[in-house]
Amino acid sequence: DVYQGAGTGSSVAWSPDSTMLAIALADGAIEIWDVAVVFDGGDTPSETLEGHDGSAVAVAWSPDGSTLASAGLDGTVKIWDADSRRWKCTDTLDLGAKLGEPPVAWSASGNLLATINYYGQLQIWDSSDWKISLVIETEHLTDDMFSGAQLTLAWDALSDGIIYTTGFDGAFHIWDTTTGQNLKTVSLRVGSGYDPATLAVNRLYQSGYGNGGAYVLSVGTITTDDDIA
Repeated sequence: DVYQGAGTGSSVAWSPDSTMLAIALADGAIEIWDVAVVFDGGDTPSETLEGHDGSAVAVAWSPDGSTLASAGLDGTVKIWDADSRRWKCTDTLDLGAKLGEPPVAWSASGNLLATINYYGQLQIWDSSDWKISLVIETEHLTDDMFSGAQLTLAWDALSDGIIYTTGFDGAFHIWDTTTGQNLKTVSLRVGSGYDPATLAVNRLYQSGYGNGGAYVLSVGTITTDDDIA
């Protein structure tokens, strides 16, 4: 089935229990769809969250489903209370840049939230007080004016201490989120100027690129797909 929301969606995310769907809209709103209501014939969102001044570009649920984070072109991340279904915005995080489409991702434990701003700064936020615990300069920026808008990130599925980033420069970085150290950098052969459209990590890393290519890297040995049978 196809359901028409109130605006153009730029990002969607299922709740961990698959009962709710969050959609980030170009008008800055976040729609929350209750799957049970939809299957019962409902064709409107259960909630519409408003708070971003400009397009909402990313949404991410905490692993326990109690909190929803949304990022916008206004350079902020909104933290929404999903546990009580009151959907109150409990915190607003300032990313320090109002350009680009900032990605947002929760660590496996839900204790940390990661963002990257337009200037390529990887920010690690502590969910206990929503203060930045670490800032890493990712070095993904290039001379291309759009490089700050093409950044992606994902946490390691087994550790809050490891996070992965890719960017417009065609590089793949592995970072230690305790020390900020760059543990490994791999230059993907597509070179710079390609949009890293997706990034998913589950001890294996896959990056889908705008040219239709795909790469699989073993996190343990960091081998490219050339080495995988």
